[in-house]
Amino acid sequence: MGNNKRDYNIDLLKNIAIYLVIILHTMIIGFLSEKANVSTVLYYAGVFAIPLFFMISGYLHLQKENNYKYVLKKILKIILIAFFWNLIACLYLLLVEHKITNVFILTLKSFIQNGYFFHFWFLGAIIILYIMLPSLQKLIKKYKNTYKIMIIILFVLCINIDIINIYLNHKGYGTIKNNTIQTFRIWTWSLYYMLGGIMTKVNIKDIKKKKLYTITIIMTIITIIYSRLLSIPLYSNIYAENFYDSAIVIITTTLIFISIKSLNIKKEYYSNLLQYSMGIYILHPFLINILIKLNLLNNSCINILWSIIILLISGLITYLLSRIPLINKTIKI
Repeated sequence: MGNNKRDYNIDLLKNIAIYLVIILHTMIIGFLSEKANVSTVLYYAGVFAIPLFFMISGYLHLQKENNYKYVLKKILKIILIAFFWNLIACLYLLLVEHKITNVFILTLKSFIQNGYFFHFWFLGAIIILYIMLPSLQKLIKKYKNTYKIMIIILFVLCINIDIINIYLNHKGYGTIKNNTIQTFRIWTWSLYYMLGGIMTKVNIKDIKKKKLYTITIIMTIITIIYSRLLSIPLYSNIYAENFYDSAIVIITTTLIFISIKSLNIKKEYYSNLLQYSMGIYILHPFLINILIKLNLLNNSCINILWSIIILLISGLITYLLSRIPLINKTIKI
C-alpha cells in the first residue's frame, strides 16, 4: 500500500474475492447434472472473483512509486513462489508415483494454465501487468486524461470481443476466449487493473452511499441472473469466465469495488483471513481434489457448505505455514 495504515476495506474485498474463487471451483462440480436452483445460481456470483482480484492489484500497485528495479524484484518473487510449489509437486511425483519431472518446465507450464498448479495462470498475468506497471504509473500521474481514454478504449475493446465471441460461437467457430489461454487475455486484465488504479483518484466521500449501495445490490442480482440464464445460449457452456468481457460484469464489479471501499471500516470486525489470501489461493485446489477423490463434492447444495470448510481449512494451513521461517515467503507476493 501507499502508506503504513492498513486498508481494511481492501482487506474485506480480498476476503470476498478469495471466497468467490472457491465458490467457482466447488460449485462447478455437480452443476451439470442439476436443474437451476439457489446453489447453481450462486456459482455465478463467482463471476466477480477474478475481476476483483485484478482491480485490487491495480489499486494497490498504482498508488505506489515503483521503478523497474522494484518490478523485477516482484517478478522474481512470483517466479520463486511458483518454483517452490512446483518443486513440492515434483518431490511428490518422485516419492509417491516414482516419476521424474523437470521442475523448471512444470513451473513454466503453471504460468500458462497447465500442470498441477494450473491456477497459477493468474500469477503469469500479474507478471505481464508488472512489466507494464512503470508506464501505467507515469500515465496516471502525468497524463491522467490519456489514462482515462485508455480505460475507455479497453472497455469498448472488451465489449466488442464479447460480441465477437457470441457471434463466433453462434456460427460454430472457435471463440477468441477459447483460443486464448487466460494468462494472455491481457485486454481484459489490463482493463480491470487500470480501473483499480483509477479508484485511487476517486473521492468516495462525495458519493451518495445509500443510492450507491442500492444500485450495486440491484446490479449484482441482475448480473448473476443474466449470467445464469444466458451462459449456455450465448457461449454454449456454463463457465462464469465467459462474462469477464461483458459490459454488465465490468460495470457491476466496479460498483462492488466502490461500495466496499466506501464502507466505514475502522478496525477488523471480521475474520482476518485476508492476509493469507495468496496461501488460500495456492492451497484450495488440493483440498478440492481430495474431496473429489472421496466423492464428497457431488451436490451443489452440499458444496456450499464444503466451500466454507475449504476456506477455513486452507486459511488455517496457510496460517501455520506463515509461522515457519522461509516457508512464509512462499505464501505471500
